[in-house]
Amino acid sequence: MRALFYSVKGAGHVNPTLPLARGLVERGHEVTYTLTSEWKDRLEAIGCRYRNMGTQEQFTTADFNPGAPFFRQLLPAAAAILPRLLEEAREARPDVVIFDNAAPWGLAVAEILGVPGICSVSTLVCDREEARRDHGAPGDRMDTTQRAAIDELATKWKLDFSDRDIGLFYGRENLVASCEELNPTYTTLPWKFHFVGPTIKRGGDIGDLATYARGRKRIYVSTGSVIGAKDALDPTFYRTFIDAFGDRDGFELLMSVGAAVDSFADLPRNVTVRRSVPQLAVLANTDVFISHMGANSMHESLFHGVPLVCMPHGGDQPLNSRRVVEQGAGVLLPRAELSPEAIAVAVERATSDSVRANAARLAGRLESGGGLPRAMQVIEGAARSAR
Repeated sequence: MRALFYSVKGAGHVNPTLPLARGLVERGHEVTYTLTSEWKDRLEAIGCRYRNMGTQEQFTTADFNPGAPFFRQLLPAAAAILPRLLEEAREARPDVVIFDNAAPWGLAVAEILGVPGICSVSTLVCDREEARRDHGAPGDRMDTTQRAAIDELATKWKLDFSDRDIGLFYGRENLVASCEELNPTYTTLPWKFHFVGPTIKRGGDIGDLATYARGRKRIYVSTGSVIGAKDALDPTFYRTFIDAFGDRDGFELLMSVGAAVDSFADLPRNVTVRRSVPQLAVLANTDVFISHMGANSMHESLFHGVPLVCMPHGGDQPLNSRRVVEQGAGVLLPRAELSPEAIAVAVERATSDSVRANAARLAGRLESGGGLPRAMQVIEGAARSAR
């Protein structure tokens, strides 16, 4: 079987597809992954054939609609790069196309070639009403570049993306690394969704964080790979958490702070600050996760049965927070209300018996989806059916 993969370059989008690509390679299939150049070495290391997304070494969707929000960059990018991607795809003769839900060019390739297209959903599933609420009415979402791209895709390729500009780039079949409880609106959509749960393994080597792992109430703070990047958050943001738990008996505080790591000195005895941590191993030894609520972090936390203090910043994070709070597996802590006192109260609520029980319940539901073996069945089954 020959599989083509497409995604946008962000780690939150690419990472969920890597176990799928590796799994197919290990099962003897040929995998070609078209992505930006910074992923080349990692993709080739797991056995993929790499193809560069852009015509230049560096590529970003922002090149095709400068200054526009992320979702208004995607269709202009798709219209621009689709001719070359189609030429390469026809040469590769794929049996299946797998694409991230923010990579409409992957959906377009599958539809034009008449090849099974499977969307790897890197976010929670949302319906049109949620997307409109979060991204505005159609008139608010359009600009001349976006409209021109939709018209070009329709006239040149017979693709109707007029109602998908808000990010509903799902496939006829979709792999969701989540569970139905966290995705209640999927039933309103016309496509098929396979809730396989995370395709990762629990735990791992915690390295030199053994002191944290032995703590009584272990609190992990992270704002993810994007927000935690250079200059994204002032060190005073993180010091609020130190003020809440520093030198408090019974607590261990671990913070992953990215480039801000060099701003900390003379830490309390129960506080550890790192540039980055092995998150899966940390979550296997954590009592509560204070998170920005990116989809990967949210699912990794719940997969380990760890309740969440939800501190969304933007994008899909408010939706993720709402879904977790609705399921009783976390509590909301708005950034505008951040203080040592508010943090302490939120952690106390998140570690209550009821919230911990709901996090454990969702851990069971995520595991019951079947993970990577089930995802392999879906992909191979779609290719067999087409043949």
